[in-house]
Amino acid sequence: MDEETLIALFVIAAGLQAVAILVDEFYCHWRRILPRWERWGHPLDTIFLILPLSLLTFVPTLPFWVYTSIAAFSCFFITKDEWVHTEFCDAFENWLHAVLFVLHPLVLIFAWLVHQEQPWLILWMLPPMGLFLVYQLIYWNFYDPNSVRS
Repeated sequence: MDEETLIALFVIAAGLQAVAILVDEFYCHWRRILPRWERWGHPLDTIFLILPLSLLTFVPTLPFWVYTSIAAFSCFFITKDEWVHTEFCDAFENWLHAVLFVLHPLVLIFAWLVHQEQPWLILWMLPPMGLFLVYQLIYWNFYDPNSVRS
């Protein structure tokens, strides 16, 4: 696969993931009350996406097995709440989660491949992801008047 195609696939996968996450956050989550486990669980999901991408970006000699181990953990970790989401989410939100579960490993795979040719390219994702993490932590845990505080 040539470099331009690989970069295009990465940008498409990451862009679709970003759109799906924003719809999940600002459409689905704002329509319902998020219980405590979800208010803390979603920022953890974001952390476990930022972690492998940060290591990839800032550790120049990161071994493939380390990256794939952390990326695989990330892919499994984000599914942690699905067994209980069925009680809180409607069909659209559950479908959106399924879409995110498909995109998450694709983004991590393409990130590794793109990083081999264009190591700087992953860096553009980290600041907006960090801001989203800060928003998740502050809004849902300290600001949202509808969140259950127990």
